[in-house]
Amino acid sequence: MLFRSAVIVLVSTLSSGCAYSENMEPSTNNPYSFAVYALSRGKGIPERTRNIFNGIVGTLEQAKKDGKAMNIGQSRIGIEGETRLCVEFNDSQFGMTMAAQIQNSIQNVDLLSLKIEQCSTRTSTTLNE
Repeated sequence: MLFRSAVIVLVSTLSSGCAYSENMEPSTNNPYSFAVYALSRGKGIPERTRNIFNGIVGTLEQAKKDGKAMNIGQSRIGIEGETRLCVEFNDSQFGMTMAAQIQNSIQNVDLLSLKIEQCSTRTSTTLNE
């Protein structure tokens, strides 16, 4: 619980909109999407956090290759490598399943969080196009 509180405080100060969200219901007008944030505390992203984040990137890239994810974008949001990875799914059920699996896998990972939100193509670099 202390970890989650620390992340929420850190996220609030970054003003990046990165916070834990329990609402995983899809929007009726947009593809289902979520973002994964890798953050830091002034010394860069911790190695364990970076390794798990990179594993999530690989999993989502494979979902795109398999035709299950339609868009993946990554953008730097800080000066120490903080990163936002956003993915959109045509199949909202698959997207919700992926979000739940990732959320479960990062529960005890410092400075790694997931938020259900729309992707913005203005600030993202599309991966593997």
